[in-house]
Amino acid sequence: LVRSRGLGDVYKRQKRWAIATRAATAFPFAYDKAFRELAGDEMSGAIDRIERRIWKEAGEEQAVIARELGCPRNNAANVAYTFSTLSTVILGPDLQGYVGEGEGDTARVITTSCPMEKNGRIFQADMGRVCKDCYTYTSAAVKSLNPAYRIRHEKTMCTGDSTCEMCIEPREPR
Repeated sequence: LVRSRGLGDVYKRQKRWAIATRAATAFPFAYDKAFRELAGDEMSGAIDRIERRIWKEAGEEQAVIARELGCPRNNAANVAYTFSTLSTVILGPDLQGYVGEGEGDTARVITTSCPMEKNGRIFQADMGRVCKDCYTYTSAAVKSLNPAYRIRHEKTMCTGDSTCEMCIEPREPR
């Protein structure tokens, strides 16, 4: 067989990526629902702790990918662009938004569509838990990209806002 290397192949790769990430982002919600149904309320705290550890690991993976790709991470704007780009690679094209530079050494990440928020609603998850999982993932990701920075959430779609708005800023000196 001779395969075309034209736009059709690009479209097919993008479609496969969209399908794969859509399935991958649904798995945590399917597992969560099954664990909670089978384990009962008495295990809820343990399930929360397990899931937070998994989301922390997923966030920390951003530094590994950033190093492999040579992504810049030396200031807030670069951390924000790298974080946003790698989150889209990991979570898929359903994650949409943009990055803007802030005042001084800060940057803003605005999310207008999120597969985690969408899956939370589809699976009828506790949206407060979805938000905490997101905080865990995003905090670990930003810290792993550059420990001198942190992410601050100002608006969240999981709690009813129309967008998620986050600020990447220097950590307070200890």
